[in-house]
Amino acid sequence: MMGIPLRCRLGWHAWFDDSDAEDGAPVIVCARCRKTVAKPYEIMTRVGWVGHQNS
Repeated sequence: MMGIPLRCRLGWHAWFDDSDAEDGAPVIVCARCRKTVAKPYEIMTRVGWVGHQNS
């Protein structure tokens, strides 16, 4: 737990768009803690990804 930056522990991740190495599925990755999650519609809308309606 101590290796995770404070902002990430509070839920303020620095998400960026990426794709899964195994199957190429769209994912988001935190630039600080490297947490990877599937690219959900709610996060894309909140963060403001361009073209998220078509994802």
